[in-house]
Amino acid sequence: VNRSLAEAFHRAPEDFIGKDDLEIGIPAELVHGIPERGIRGFRTDDREVIESGTTKTIAEEPNMVDGEPVVLTTVKVPLRDAGGKVIGVLGYVHDITELKAMEDELRSREEQLRDLFENATDLIQSIAPDGRVLFVNRAWLNTLGYRMSDLATLTVFDIIHPDCLAECREQFTRVMQGEALTDVQAIFRAKDGRKIHVEGSASCRFENGRPAATRAIFHDITKRKAIEAERERLIT
Repeated sequence: VNRSLAEAFHRAPEDFIGKDDLEIGIPAELVHGIPERGIRGFRTDDREVIESGTTKTIAEEPNMVDGEPVVLTTVKVPLRDAGGKVIGVLGYVHDITELKAMEDELRSREEQLRDLFENATDLIQSIAPDGRVLFVNRAWLNTLGYRMSDLATLTVFDIIHPDCLAECREQFTRVMQGEALTDVQAIFRAKDGRKIHVEGSASCRFENGRPAATRAIFHDITKRKAIEAERERLIT
């Protein structure tokens, strides 16, 4: 046993030599830190590794050691003699407490971003350099009347209304070249043929110096455009 493991159990390495798991005498303040399956579970793991001759990984649930939460993962491999016979088990215990905390934090942030993305009222989209639709949010689908499966056979240029297609192609090229546009106006064509007027911003994400995808957020201004058109009609 190495010093790190011994110190974790408030022992010196030599205290472990010649003893099995039940004879080590874990300090009372650490007993509650042993997983629920307990020391006898360690013996079962060892026996399984010895009998099967295969490696076993045990990911433990969070436990308390010295009043602090810890998460450990243990890898046990068969220890063989020169002739290849399994004569014991070599165990490696890794403290993954910080790693798990980071994973939990990342998972929480991902869930928050997913919630924000899916419940945003603006239309959010990402388009590949060849025009393929990589992803859109729920508001985008609901506003235009498409289903996610519809987008598998469409490019963004199939969705843009012919009235502004040339201008949008030119803007798309500028964005792919690295220009961030903050005053984009476009007309999308809904699945049922309706014109959906939008305005917003678009930029490009690069990977290894090459354009990977656009990221754009648009606001539906169809009603505003209709009001403006009606006002202009009444004035004239």
